[in-house]
Amino acid sequence: MEREGDWRRRMNDVAAVAPSSPVETYSAGCRTFIEASQRLDFLEDIAEDLQNGRLGVPQDALEKHGVTRADLREGRFSEAVGALVDQQVSLVRPGLAASHGLVDLVEPQCQPLMRALVTLQQVRLRAVESTSAELLRKSPATPVTAAFRVLAREYRSARRQRGGPPSSSSTTGER
Repeated sequence: MEREGDWRRRMNDVAAVAPSSPVETYSAGCRTFIEASQRLDFLEDIAEDLQNGRLGVPQDALEKHGVTRADLREGRFSEAVGALVDQQVSLVRPGLAASHGLVDLVEPQCQPLMRALVTLQQVRLRAVESTSAELLRKSPATPVTAAFRVLAREYRSARRQRGGPPSSSSTTGER
């Protein structure tokens, strides 16, 4: 799926949020988050990756659904391709759901950041799901409004934790 060095770099980035739990538990949670995020990246970037001669979706998944690289490269969306995308999404979703457990494994001041990281991945996943057939032609549009809401909510949470007043300019209505 991913080279060991890539995984270690990503884990170091996620680990920078100061775990307050046993290293093994936190590392396992990070690994789950990173693997789910990588699968999501493969789906989001499938059109671009195919143009560059790469494909992140495993060959055995293609074979299981009767889909070829040529089908994907040529943008032939079919029921089988839809089933392949759905199957890959079904592998991402539980990993991201489990990754919410990372929030409880980091220091309180890092929880808003960790919650934002995981929730933003879920926002991206919804964008992939809503553009399933288009994935073979282009990456899904970034859901800017939803991402902004997540970031604004977590910014307010971080401000409250530090004892600062919540932002008065919030218009998202989410808590």
